[in-house]
Formats: sequence, structure tokens, C-alpha cells
Amino acid sequence: MSFYILEILLNHELTRRDYYIYNNLDKIRDKMYTYLTTGTGCHEIVWHGGELNIYVCENYMPIYKIDMHQKLFFILDKYPHIYFDQYNQPTAIKYDQTIITKDDAEFDEYFCAKVCNNDENIDVHVEMTNIPQLSGRLLEDHEIFSMPMFPSVKLHYGHNDLEYGNDISDTESSYESENYDSEEVSYSYS
Repeated sequence: MSFYILEILLNHELTRRDYYIYNNLDKIRDKMYTYLTTGTGCHEIVWHGGELNIYVCENYMPIYKIDMHQKLFFILDKYPHIYFDQYNQPTAIKYDQTIITKDDAEFDEYFCAKVCNNDENIDVHVEMTNIPQLSGRLLEDHEIFSMPMFPSVKLHYGHNDLEYGNDISDTESSYESENYDSEEVSYSYS
């Protein structure tokens, strides 16, 4: 079976362990964009060093892992774009070409006050062109399976929440009717 996994992990205590499993890169892109354009998602990735990875899996095994930090930047209304350096640390280049980092008081004062309070419109640009296409038989939306990277967990197509335990009854249709798919999503990507 072939599929993609979007992995969202937050900090060493693993306060967030979400995995989105789809056989379609557009669904992965939509879930990633929806997460990143919320105040919570933007704050978790920029301020708390959340991990954001895409796995390409063939025969239930990950064959590629892509760290998405270097492939995205945040676009905020009244703030410079936020990029990530080679160590996945957030950096902003101000309009006068001054570079500021998360350690600068200006970054902290503006970013935390505006983004955390959802006072800022957030957009994100995500580079998706170098993610390999799936080959072989695609995972179907009703399949339940195990993977060596999660040996004691049953996984399924759609959202898998490993922080609180993965409820197999959390099917794609029931999860999405309550959450993200009802939102209009627009994004820019290459």
C-alpha cells in the first residue's frame, strides 16, 4: 500500500502527535495549510518548534521523510515574512532588510501578541514540487493497518491522533464533518 503521512509533533513532551494519512498529496497539502494558517498552528510551528514532516510510504514503510520547515514561509498582514533557517529556527527579514530572530524582543512582542490572539491574518507559502509521487497500489480509505514505526498502534486513512490514543472509529467522514473540510481553503504553492 502506498500513501503519504503528514506528521505534526509538538515539543519533547509530545503534547501534539497528529498524523494525517492520505493517498493524495492534495489532501496532505490542504490539511497542512489549514493547520498552519490558524493562530494555534502558526504559533506551535514558529514559537514552540513544532515538527512538520511528510512521509512517502510504499508497502507500509516510509521511504522518504521531508522536513517541511525549509519549504514554507508565513505571510502575516503587518509583519515581515517568517522563514526558517538551516536549524529550523524562525527568522524574519524586515522591510528595511534587517534580520530578526525569535530571540529579539521585537519578534516576541509582535508575533506572540498578534498571532496568539488571532489578531493577524495568516497565509503560508508551501513548496510542494519535490515531493515524490506514490507508486504501486494506493491505500484505500477503509483500511486499518499497522506500521513498523508505530508497532503497537492501529492506523487508518484520515486523521490519527496518537497523543490521546487513536480511535479507529474516528473515520475520515466523521472527523472531517466536524472539523476542517467545511472550511474554505486557498493556498499558494509551487
